[in-house]
Amino acid sequence: AMPAGMPAGAAMIMVPGGYVGAPNSAGFMPGISLQQATMTAAAPSALLAATGPSSPSAVAPSSRVAAGSPMGSPSSRAQPQTVSCTQEADGVFRVRWTVDARKLKGNDKTVVSPPFEIPSKAAGTFKMMINPTPSKLKGGATFRNSNGKGSVQLKCDTASESKLAIRFSIGDAGQEEPPRGPLEHNFALNGVCGLPREYAEWDFTKVVHEPSKTFVVCLELL
Repeated sequence: AMPAGMPAGAAMIMVPGGYVGAPNSAGFMPGISLQQATMTAAAPSALLAATGPSSPSAVAPSSRVAAGSPMGSPSSRAQPQTVSCTQEADGVFRVRWTVDARKLKGNDKTVVSPPFEIPSKAAGTFKMMINPTPSKLKGGATFRNSNGKGSVQLKCDTASESKLAIRFSIGDAGQEEPPRGPLEHNFALNGVCGLPREYAEWDFTKVVHEPSKTFVVCLELL
């Protein structure tokens, strides 16, 4: 959960236990049990480690964080299956999920983000999902058959009475697609939400960062 009293503009990044991000490097090195870190707007590369016992809300061990600017060289971009959460000064809570672009050429029928929380907006544990556009080709709806096109959904994994105003977008600086929404959704009625069908399809191949073979899916809670 976001620490109490966290300043506006600070970001919370989920990091797997047992690894420590090395500033200005491309990966992780074994170290103390690190459950989450805060990244301040004034010093993007500085990780402030918060240690403590493992908790159920920790991100799955497959997610990793690379220190540095998200728009730099491949070694400085966030690694695939990384989720970062930022509380903006204007009250918007932004979640950025970095996805492995190789999934767009495979037979996956859905790709799911690591879990994350939205402490300033709603109770519960959430995940983002991307699903390929339906296809009549052999194998059905896969990203290979859909040519990298599909939709984005937000799923609440725990019971929640939260009603949220949501926008989705894909890509990051220089490649981003405009946000779509807002969409209001009550998770007490349905645990999964997405854009209406006529606005739901995205072409993920248009926002792939080729050097790192990744792309970003963004969720905004207004």
